[in-house]
Amino acid sequence: MDRISNLFGEKKLEFLENRISDRRTLLCEQLEMIERSNRLLEMISAGLRGIVPVDGSGKES
Repeated sequence: MDRISNLFGEKKLEFLENRISDRRTLLCEQLEMIERSNRLLEMISAGLRGIVPVDGSGKES
C-alpha cells in the first residue's frame, strides 16, 4: 500500500509540475500530501494496536 501511495504521489506531483510554475504552490502541495500520508499511517497503526476498531463500527473487534 505504501508503494502504491508513493507512486500515486509521484505521478500527481509530475502532473502538477507540468501545470504549476509557482514553486511555493508545489511545495505546499507536497507538504499536504505528506501530512495526509502521515495521518493515514497513524490511523492504520492505531487500528493495528486495537486503539480504534478497524471495522469502524464503534465496537471492539
